[in-house]
Amino acid sequence: MIMTDTKRDESATPFTWLLFGVVIAAEIAGALGLRFSERFTVALPTVMSLMAFTLALYLVSNVMRRLPVKHRLPGLGRRGNRVRGAHRCLGIARAGEHRKRV
Repeated sequence: MIMTDTKRDESATPFTWLLFGVVIAAEIAGALGLRFSERFTVALPTVMSLMAFTLALYLVSNVMRRLPVKHRLPGLGRRGNRVRGAHRCLGIARAGEHRKRV
């Protein structure tokens, strides 16, 4: 069942989770196809990876309509970002690395 409205269906069934697994498998297949396509010069792996990524994009758009998705991830608030930024700056200073402008 493909939903056409933008309202989320909060009832995630086991079939929805199965489709989510198919999305992950299609992403992996697409990535492997890219590896064997040799910079898009070999036709079959290129076509297979493009088909896998297209399938994954289509399925994930349908799956995300049915799964309850939270809008805020824990630990990514203002305080968490400040702590991570300070930790990163201290790590760069300790290692003696400086950012170069490009």
